[in-house]
Amino acid sequence: MVFGIYFINRNYLANEKIIRFFAFICYSYLGFVFLLFSFVLFYDLISGIFNYLHLNLPYNKVFVYVLLFAILIFIYGYFEANNISIKHIYINSSKLNRDIKIVYLSDIHLGITSLKGRVRKLIKQLKMINPDVLILGGDFVDGRHDNINEYINYFKNINIKYGKYAILGNHEYYAGRNYSEKIIKKAGFILLNNESIVMRDLNLCITGIEDIDSDQAKELNLLRNNHNNKFFNIYVKHRPVVNPNALDYFDLQLSGHTHNGQIFPFGILIKLFYKYSSGLYSLNDNSFIYVSNGVFTWGPPIRALAKPEISLMTIYKK
Repeated sequence: MVFGIYFINRNYLANEKIIRFFAFICYSYLGFVFLLFSFVLFYDLISGIFNYLHLNLPYNKVFVYVLLFAILIFIYGYFEANNISIKHIYINSSKLNRDIKIVYLSDIHLGITSLKGRVRKLIKQLKMINPDVLILGGDFVDGRHDNINEYINYFKNINIKYGKYAILGNHEYYAGRNYSEKIIKKAGFILLNNESIVMRDLNLCITGIEDIDSDQAKELNLLRNNHNNKFFNIYVKHRPVVNPNALDYFDLQLSGHTHNGQIFPFGILIKLFYKYSSGLYSLNDNSFIYVSNGVFTWGPPIRALAKPEISLMTIYKK
């Protein structure tokens, strides 16, 4: 089902409105089935415990309750996905010339399931924050569709004093690398494909690596060659995997990709695969990693216990 939608959209085999409607129904159904399956599994676990204790459960009534609970969580998840919060993160550093505000966005997933209302709300919040720097941590693009230029213009019209920067995530490759790069640049972002940019006014250096090239040997060379200990070094890497040999070459790694599971209880599985799944972690005395929950959704247009966020990082000069 999911691959069918992807294939139709990628090859322009149907009208976009039809694809959007079909995708919304199919992905919503997929999300609901996942919720229902999770709750039925939990119910079976409880039932097994009751049977072990020689107690009885009213199966018919309980299943109705499970079904209703899945419906309620799905409805709640749809509204939670629309409620983009501003997550405040505070860091101190003696390397900066002054206090700076950085907005970090990950996993926007502009594609056939994107909703204009959500995009407009995001843009409104960004203008209200008015950061010094805006960084995209990958998965900005999630497929091809005719009206993507309308979304792009929203981002293009945001003016950021020290610029807008982006890297490629895994979904940029699914949509097509050349296509994705063109879209990101058209939105006014400077693409950091295994390169750095230095802002001497801020004493800030931002290094970005594209997702497909984030192997440890290559990223270690990239960080070592672009490192200057006098600057506050930000390393942008889509997947929240830390190279233990590179800790001396960045002050802050910004990542995403996990969505913090997006739909509970998938977040529990995410924590099994990724040591750093959501939030700010101290790696040593000098370096941190921050993993964003992401801004929008992939697949089912819902979130449950994984709130979407705009990550507002205030870095104070000591």
